[in-house]
Amino acid sequence: MVGRIRKVFVLMCLCICAGVPALAQEKKGEAEKKITKQEGYVQSLNEAWGYFMSRKMLVELVALRFQELKVPSVHAWADFKKKEIGQSLAGLEAILKESKGKDWEDYQFMVLGQMRAKLADKEISENAAKEIVRKIKELSAAQVPPDVLMNLVSAHPKFVADPVEEIKSGFIRRISSKGMKKAVGVELEMQSPASWKALEGRTSRMVWRMVSKAGFGMVVSNLTVLKLSDKMPLEQVKAALKMPAMKKMAPENSALISAKEMTLGGEPAGMLIYDMYNPAYPGEKITFRIVQISCVNKGALVQLQFAMSPEKGSKLDLNEVTKRNMPVFQFMAESVKFAE
Repeated sequence: MVGRIRKVFVLMCLCICAGVPALAQEKKGEAEKKITKQEGYVQSLNEAWGYFMSRKMLVELVALRFQELKVPSVHAWADFKKKEIGQSLAGLEAILKESKGKDWEDYQFMVLGQMRAKLADKEISENAAKEIVRKIKELSAAQVPPDVLMNLVSAHPKFVADPVEEIKSGFIRRISSKGMKKAVGVELEMQSPASWKALEGRTSRMVWRMVSKAGFGMVVSNLTVLKLSDKMPLEQVKAALKMPAMKKMAPENSALISAKEMTLGGEPAGMLIYDMYNPAYPGEKITFRIVQISCVNKGALVQLQFAMSPEKGSKLDLNEVTKRNMPVFQFMAESVKFAE
């Protein structure tokens, strides 16, 4: 029976391996794939930049047409730039500037020129102008479309240097399994950083797949659920989540780092941390660190999984990447709440 339960854990591990092909593709060093991935991220940032520049152009138009609102308009944009989302915009622009190199100034001139041209014939009343200034001055993260905010926050210099700072600053997204067929009746809510892209899982057992850096990052998390059957009695599965049996649940080809008992959403749980090569890419020998937290809820095995690997060319090793991201994982795990 232990062997059968262990096979289930390994099967669930394969789910997270299926969720990290982007990491392996980055590691493969294929120039075409890497450029495509980077271009995708830059394009996402470019769209977010356009969202804020269109608002900046509106404020600029107000300042030109209404003399009495010129100073308030300048102050409104300055106040926005002081906020965390304003600082994120500065980080986003730095990435775009690096990407476009010497063409950045010409690109800005072209795009902003096109925006100004479109606004040239726009009629704005004085009351509407005052409202534009007020909205910019009071603009908060809650008023920004989620996808725009996701891209914006992913570029914040402080959050890039220390991911947990994003959470401390209140930039989080809420995720729920309610009503999802793959969840097989397990209802839970949890939180992740706002810069992580949440997607429906790629496999039949994967409910959610969350990827850092607006979906282009090197750290991913999966929420997987497997309904238990008579072949895997509930009490025996629960026993496998206790020490020392928990140590035996790591895959054979892995290097176990630690195992301990804990709780997940109030349910008794076990956490494994181990290193392994991604079996989806056996020839690449890419080492991933896996953090796998398992519990039982409503007759199903629930796992919150994390996988990480240093970016190609990064000065950080796997231990440093782990140290940087573990506080984020801890926050996500502690945020899990099962429906009563």
